[in-house]
Amino acid sequence: MNSSIYRRQVSRNYPMSFPCGVWVNHHYKFVFIRNRKAASTTVTDNFDKCHYKNADPKLCIEVASLASLKERGMDPADMWRDYFVFSTSRNPWARAGSSYDYCSTKWARTSGPCSQPPFSSFCRDPSILGKITNLFHCFDRVGMYHDYYHTEPVAPCLTTEAGLPAVDFLIRYENLADDLPEAVRLINERRDKSLPPIPEPKIYWKKKGQAARSSEESGVEATTAALVGHGEKYRQCGMQCVRDIYEYFKVDFELFEIPLPKSAPS
Repeated sequence: MNSSIYRRQVSRNYPMSFPCGVWVNHHYKFVFIRNRKAASTTVTDNFDKCHYKNADPKLCIEVASLASLKERGMDPADMWRDYFVFSTSRNPWARAGSSYDYCSTKWARTSGPCSQPPFSSFCRDPSILGKITNLFHCFDRVGMYHDYYHTEPVAPCLTTEAGLPAVDFLIRYENLADDLPEAVRLINERRDKSLPPIPEPKIYWKKKGQAARSSEESGVEATTAALVGHGEKYRQCGMQCVRDIYEYFKVDFELFEIPLPKSAPS
């Protein structure tokens, strides 16, 4: 809320931090915090965005800005207290591997200085993707912040300044088929009964990474393929890569209570 709505400076240990993606629906009274590479597009596609031409005005979601809330005479803290707040999460090692595969696919130039760096270099500093694309102007379809906010830790967007949970419910990427319908059920349970219930959500992974696509092409069922891990990257890279990713995303690992393994996967 501090970075997204109030636009306050929030202390973080990575460069060019992008505000948390906070979306809101004032009819069904829910807030969705969008975390990249964690099936967030699947969630937003089930509701549509209010600026879309044919969006349902009661079902769609809009960016929660301080200006728009002031127009409604609404205090952000009251909204956070009274609305159902949810987000998505993912195993940080898998999210890092997915971000590594995904970001450079959006670069307009992918050779020379715009070549994808080795995974070991990415592990030492995941923000290297943003640094490369900004330094050498590798992008045209996406903006200068794209690779930074796809490789930032998510914990600051899920917790308060005091480190307490800022959400009521987390959709786990690994359990999307059960958790997304449960989030919709909870929204419907709390809704004004003059409103129709939100339809059963469609379950799919829209932005499949290289690992998922390769598995699907080899015959793995589509939804199972989306859950394919990135263990092979870490096996090839070694324990130093495991430790580097743990250190960079340490706030996420601590939030999800995932310990650093004593040895690399074999």
